[in-house]
Amino acid sequence: MSLMVYDCEIKNAIPERGRPPIDGIQYCAGWQDFAGMGVAVICAYVWPEGYRIFMADNFDAFRALAADDNTLCVGYNNHVFDDHLVAATLGFKIPEHRSYDLLGAIRVARGQHPRAVSGPSLHQLCQANFLPGKSGNGAFAPILWQKGKIGQVVDYALNDCRQTVLLLELAMAGRLRDPDSGRILNVTPPHLLPQETVGVIS
Repeated sequence: MSLMVYDCEIKNAIPERGRPPIDGIQYCAGWQDFAGMGVAVICAYVWPEGYRIFMADNFDAFRALAADDNTLCVGYNNHVFDDHLVAATLGFKIPEHRSYDLLGAIRVARGQHPRAVSGPSLHQLCQANFLPGKSGNGAFAPILWQKGKIGQVVDYALNDCRQTVLLLELAMAGRLRDPDSGRILNVTPPHLLPQETVGVIS
């Protein structure tokens, strides 16, 4: 069983309540309009290959990886966002038995519902675990994309992906610290994740 940690960034911006749209920027209808968001870039860590970048010219390669019955797909809030985005825009639904949501598992470890509205952000978890923080704001990524700042968006997505990889490693090693309580979280690891990846996927 191989492992793919992935993170998506969208092309069309999300409308902000109470703020006028930015001239020249295309928007989707909102956070549930996955088809209207479009996918700008997908960054992934594919074990044991390393980091990979997928855009319009090689989305088929991502689809093939995600469709492989031997690939476990891991994300952060992917059960609420990324998996739905992939299904709506790339036409492939990642099966639930091969999809692991690290945020959902962290919520359960904190005594919450796996799809609760609240829960720590990547940045909060990284700060609490002495890891580098986020390099930008996901809501601003599609604006940068449309302004031609492709490299900045790719770099942002790669950073999110790497943070998820590092946090997953800590969770698997039983060393992931809760940013609110400071206690070590007993996160249930992905049941198909090969244990030999611990310590080598960062």
